[in-house]
Amino acid sequence: MRFPCLYFTIYILALFIEYIRQITYRSLVQIQEQYRYLYCHDSLTGLYNRYGFNERLTERFEKSSNKRFSVIMIDIDFFKKINDCFGHDSGDELRVRTSAFIVRKI
Repeated sequence: MRFPCLYFTIYILALFIEYIRQITYRSLVQIQEQYRYLYCHDSLTGLYNRYGFNERLTERFEKSSNKRFSVIMIDIDFFKKINDCFGHDSGDELRVRTSAFIVRKI
């Protein structure tokens, strides 16, 4: 009688461990996706940062050897002066509004 009870206990324990493993794996995948997004995007505007931009540009070059595509890069003139004169909150607001304007127009 001991052997079937021991076998059943080990089986239940193995099911529980597998269940915990699956939950942990799903959490790990979700966290990896979040880090991947944060690695490629600006946290304030949601637009691609330098790493995301370079990655996407490389993908486009590899996929579209014969197709044409355009790239838009924008530099806000005197941005440092805006931050210095009006504060970083105003600079952040300018970045958010500018990126929202660009996304709406594209």
